[in-house]
Amino acid sequence: MPLERVELGSQVKPYTVYLALHHRVQDPDGEFHWAIVISLANWSSCVFFHANNPDTANPALDSWSIEEWPPGRWTPFHSMTLLCLFELAPCNTQELVAEKYAEIFSAGQDIMARKSVSERRQSQVFSCKTFVLDTLAQAMPTFSGQASADLEASAAEAATSTRDLAIATRGSPMVPAWFKIFKFEMVEPASSQD
Repeated sequence: MPLERVELGSQVKPYTVYLALHHRVQDPDGEFHWAIVISLANWSSCVFFHANNPDTANPALDSWSIEEWPPGRWTPFHSMTLLCLFELAPCNTQELVAEKYAEIFSAGQDIMARKSVSERRQSQVFSCKTFVLDTLAQAMPTFSGQASADLEASAAEAATSTRDLAIATRGSPMVPAWFKIFKFEMVEPASSQD
């Protein structure tokens, strides 16, 4: 089933898994930085989980590592580069979000240990985007296969339009608390009636 993107406003829900797309200062018109964010009790206590390459001049595979920022180090309302959050899995309780985080962290470690992209992304090089998408596909089967491709395309499209809107209205994509929140809903394809 295809995914449909729905804008939610700016309320970060507690105990929820999000995909985060950030503007990249060094690549202003190109790729975004992809990360997984898990909100805990409130918006100021989020775990930020992503693949980091400290050697951007030479993005060799062996320089990539997992970086996990503890609650409080990153918040959506203080980020200067956050463009979009995509609600992926509301967990509703601390116990359920802890389980989901353990699944995501384990999948991320597995993906990082291999440092290779999944079969579906064979034409792509290892990056923060392939790391996040492969981690989500492994930890959350809802976002594997075609749904992963839909997520990738829709997220990039939303981040591009949000970045363009920020530039048009604020003069810069780097504005604190200037981001949008979306969720994806599975939609049944329309049946053709003869």
